Amino acid sequence: MAAIDDIRYFILRQLLLLKNDPFPWSKFVVLSPTDDEFGLTKQQLLAHPQIIELVQRLKDPELGIESFHHLPADFRIYNSFYWTLRFMSDVGVSANELGIAPQIRVLLLQQSESGQFILRYHASKQHSIELVCMTAHLADCLSGLGYQHSPAVEAALSYLLSSQRYDGGWSCERLRQRGEKAETETSCPAATIFAIRLLGRFACQFCSVAEPAIDLFRKGFSSRSDFNCRYCAPNNFNPNKLRYPPHYSGLDVLNIVDTLSLYPELSRGQMFEQLVLPVLERWNGDNLLTSQKRIAGWGDFDFAHNQRQSSWISALFVRALSRVYLSDNN
Repeated sequence: MAAIDDIRYFILRQLLLLKNDPFPWSKFVVLSPTDDEFGLTKQQLLAHPQIIELVQRLKDPELGIESFHHLPADFRIYNSFYWTLRFMSDVGVSANELGIAPQIRVLLLQQSESGQFILRYHASKQHSIELVCMTAHLADCLSGLGYQHSPAVEAALSYLLSSQRYDGGWSCERLRQRGEKAETETSCPAATIFAIRLLGRFACQFCSVAEPAIDLFRKGFSSRSDFNCRYCAPNNFNPNKLRYPPHYSGLDVLNIVDTLSLYPELSRGQMFEQLVLPVLERWNGDNLLTSQKRIAGWGDFDFAHNQRQSSWISALFVRALSRVYLSDNN
């Protein structure tokens, strides 16, 4: 069992380093709105050149959200707007504060009547698909950007609630075999972890829905049998590497830990510790955590460089551990 004292030491040590970090987004995510530095740190964040550049990326008609009109981004490309939205959502500032509300309205037009978002690829302009994982991902991003109670997010939630499989998870329509009913098909770990994340935005409102999904995810993680994205071909990536943005399947350690931490009571246990303890064992006891993946397109950020200390990865990991191990009920 994870030693609470060791985890607390890790958290406190990381917080001390983050307090003096030059990147305001890393500091901001571990602050409480009641902290004296919260308002000033948000101002510094919004005025920072790297954040301004990301906002311009989202507004770029060729690369940003409006590219939906002619050459939409591939969610498997990490400098696409899918993952820029994820970063902004993880930071926790609103679309209005960022000045991207008009672009968000363009995104909302890509939602179908079912509640899913219509996706397309660079390779084939005419090819459109609807994927549960990316619908949950985009709805989660919208929630973090101030649209949590919008009709768009409510429609995506309605779709998820109506499409949950009998085994507790979710899956993409493409996977259904002839004669197989949607409710009985095998769930996809990727679709399931993204759905769990979106539902976790609403505290315990959907705990009864998330609990069987987390149980299913736990079983898949333990056996590692077919533990990959079912829509795309299995990828040879190491799920234990600390990386950001997440792998597009969502099946990497930081994304899983951060997602499950939204359910402190449900996530504590062997699987969570199997994810957390190797990270703590690799930590040298003094510095920030180290990124273990080079991510093209994010070179201005510390998390995009392999084997470089990353205050952003540290901040997200600390926030997740604090939810699970330092909550009032622990």
